[in-house]
Amino acid sequence: MEAAKKNLTLIEASSSPLFSVDRIPNIAIQAYNREGEVLFWNSFSNKLFEIPEKEALGKNTIALLLTDNEEKNFKKILEKVFSTKKPSYTIEWSFKAKSGKTKHVYTTIFLHSLPGKENMAVALSLETTEKQSKSIKVQEMSRQIERFSEISAAILSTDDAHDVFNQIAQAVIDISDFNRVLISYFIEDPPYREIIGFKGINQQQIEKVIKIEMPKEKYQSIFVKGLKVGKQSCYIPAYMKEILDQRAVIYGEQDYPEKNGHWQKEDNLLVAMLDKSGDLIGVISVDDSKSGRVPTDETVRPLEIFANLVADVCQKQVLKTKVKESEEKYREVFNNMIVGLIRTSHEGYLQEANPASKNMFGYHRYKDFIKQNMEDLFLNPEDYVQFMQNVERKRQIKNMEYALKKKDGTQFWASLTATAVLDKTDEIICLDTVIEDITERKKLEEDVKRLSITDELTGLYNRRYFNTHLHEEIKVAEKWNSTLSLIMVDIDDFKLYNDSFHHLKGDEVIREVAQVISQKIRRGKDWGARFGGDEFAIVLPGTSGPDAFKVAERIRAAFEKRLFLPKDKTVCKTISLGVAECYHAGGSPLETKVPRRQPLDYEIIARELICMADKALFTAKETGKNKVVMAEQSLELSRAHEAFQSEADPATR
Repeated sequence: MEAAKKNLTLIEASSSPLFSVDRIPNIAIQAYNREGEVLFWNSFSNKLFEIPEKEALGKNTIALLLTDNEEKNFKKILEKVFSTKKPSYTIEWSFKAKSGKTKHVYTTIFLHSLPGKENMAVALSLETTEKQSKSIKVQEMSRQIERFSEISAAILSTDDAHDVFNQIAQAVIDISDFNRVLISYFIEDPPYREIIGFKGINQQQIEKVIKIEMPKEKYQSIFVKGLKVGKQSCYIPAYMKEILDQRAVIYGEQDYPEKNGHWQKEDNLLVAMLDKSGDLIGVISVDDSKSGRVPTDETVRPLEIFANLVADVCQKQVLKTKVKESEEKYREVFNNMIVGLIRTSHEGYLQEANPASKNMFGYHRYKDFIKQNMEDLFLNPEDYVQFMQNVERKRQIKNMEYALKKKDGTQFWASLTATAVLDKTDEIICLDTVIEDITERKKLEEDVKRLSITDELTGLYNRRYFNTHLHEEIKVAEKWNSTLSLIMVDIDDFKLYNDSFHHLKGDEVIREVAQVISQKIRRGKDWGARFGGDEFAIVLPGTSGPDAFKVAERIRAAFEKRLFLPKDKTVCKTISLGVAECYHAGGSPLETKVPRRQPLDYEIIARELICMADKALFTAKETGKNKVVMAEQSLELSRAHEAFQSEADPATR
C-alpha cells in the first residue's frame, strides 16, 4: 500500500497526462504494475466498479470482479502489454457490481513510461451497459413482430365485427408499451369517425367524446403539427396539447415523474392506420405508458406494423357490414374493396369481378379478365376440384387457403371465402367468392416457422426440431423395414479454446463443424442439428451402422484439415464422434441386440438411441479424442414385438 502511494505521488508530480484524469468524464482510468496491483484509480473508476480509491490502491482489485479464468486472461494481457510494449486489443467483458447490477465494459490497455521510473500499464474502460440494453430491446421488438402475426391470423379467422375490434384493442395493449387504446375509423357522415374499439377507457368517457366531430382532415393537421415519430406516428407532449380538440381528448390517468424523457399524464401518441395506397383511414390513439418513457422510432415501429395489419382488418369488417346493410351500396363496396370479389356460374365462368380481383390476377382490362374460368385461376387443377366439392357439399366455405396464379403464371397465396347462391329448389345458381391475397402473411408464417426450427449460429436445425423429428424418422424406418443411424459429434477441448480465444472465435469453430457436416451428408435425406453448445447430432435415414461409421470418419477427417487463426496463431481443432444404429429385424450386422421394451413408443426408442450414440461418443473422448467409435449395441425395430405387446396388454384386446 505504501509503495502504491509512493508511485501515485510520482505520477502526480510528473508531467504525465494521468495528472488530470479526474477531469475526463465517463472514462474509468487505472494504472497497474506488472503484478496487476493498482497504482492509480480515478474518480470514474470509483463509480464504474463501485470500489473506492482507498480500497483499490496497492491491491489486485480487478481480480475481485473476475472469475478465475477471466483473471488469468487479464494477467496474460497485462504481461503481453509489458513485454511487447504494444497496446492490447479492445476487451469486451462484464462483471457484477456490489449493487447487484451487471455492467458491460470495453477496455483497452497500453504501456505508459515515466522518465527514470518503472513502467506501468494504463487501462481505459468505457461502460457499454446501455448499448447492451438497446440490443435486448431490439430482440424484444422482433418477438413482438412474431406475436403480431399470430394475433393477426387469429383476428382474420373471426367473423363477428364487435369481437374482432375487441381483440384488436386488447392486442394493442398486450404488445405495446401502453395501457389504454382507442381505435377510430373514418366515415363519410358526421361525426366523421366511428370509435370501433377501446380498452382501458370506461364507457362513460367514450360517451362524452363519441359525438364530437373529428374528420380525417383534423387528424391530418395534428400529424403535421405534432412531433413525428417513426414513419406514421405522431407524439403530442403535454406542452403541445393545444393542437388537439380538447372536447375529443380522453387524457391518461397515471402520474409520472416530471423529468426529461419521461411520459406525462397529458401526453398522447397517434398511430396512423393506412390502406394499401397510403391513405389515412383511421387512427390508433394510445396513452398511459407502461415504461414511463417517451416513444422513439424503435419503440413505435412494431406498433406501426400492427396498425397497418389492423387497417386491413378494419376495412374488411366495415365493408362486410356495409354489404349486409344495403344492397344499394353493394356496388360501391364491390368496386372499392381491397380484397377481390368474384361471382361465377356453377360451371365456373366469371360473371362479375371487382377491380381489386382484376388487379390481383394481373389483368389490365376488365373484359380480358371476365373471360376466364375460375378453374384457370388455380395453380393446381386438383385444388379447384376440391374447392368446388367443398362448396357443393357445405354451401359455404370460409378462409380456405389455395395457391392461385396470375396472368403471367406467377403464383400467389390467397384465402377464399365462398358462398353458394341457391334457387328455390336449393340448386346452385352461382358462387360469390371473396379472395384475399395472403402471400405476405404466408411468407411471414414460413419465416417464423423456419426461425423456430433453425439454429441461428450454424444454420442447422436446432434442438427443438431434433427432439420432435428423430422419433418420426425412427417410425418411418420401422414402417419400411429399414435402418437409421445417429451420429453424435463433440468438439475436442472446446472449452479451453473458448476460454483462451473468447466466444467469437469459438463461434467460428462451431460454424465450421456445421459446414463440414452439411458438406458430407446427403442433401435432402440426411440432416444435422445443433444438439447444444459444441455438440451436434446427425440423423442418417436408411443408413446402416457401418455406412454411418464411414460418413462419420469422412466428417472427422475433413474437419481435422481445417485451420483456425485466433490471435495470429494457427490452430488445428478436432472432433470426436459416436455412432449408433437402429434396424429392422434381420438387418443388423452386429450380433449383440437390445430387445425393445415398448415397440410402439418411438420417443423412448429415440432416447435409447441417443444414449447409445452418446455413450460411444464418451468412449471416443476417453480413449484419445479425434476418433469415431461405434456403439457396442444396436437397437432392433422388429414388428414381431408389436404383436407380442398387443397380446400381452389387456387394453388392446
